[in-house]
Amino acid sequence: MHFSSFISAAALFVSARAGGLCADATVTGDAITGFRFSPGYCPGGWQWYSRDKGTTITLNPDCQMRQASPNSVSAVCIRNKAGQHKCVKAPTDADQNFCGIPTDWCNSLDNMWGWGN
Repeated sequence: MHFSSFISAAALFVSARAGGLCADATVTGDAITGFRFSPGYCPGGWQWYSRDKGTTITLNPDCQMRQASPNSVSAVCIRNKAGQHKCVKAPTDADQNFCGIPTDWCNSLDNMWGWGN
């Protein structure tokens, strides 16, 4: 393998592993579930689990959001500490169940909600 091919393969692996940003989403109506915060998931990480649907969303210190099956949601809305809201499409099997949240949002997270299809 040529060095340039190795660098290209390594870059592809890193970009695939890091995941892209979660796509913005527009939601209507009421959330199908709220999430409860579970401290101590990992140093600096947040784990949110559904109050009533059995869904788990994890937001890691690197701002990668992961969703565990079953009972996945199609969108997640975040409220930051300034009271602003941002909604994104939840990670799915198609993106290996993880995608990124912009750093300024994940570092000032106050609460999260989930929306169904």
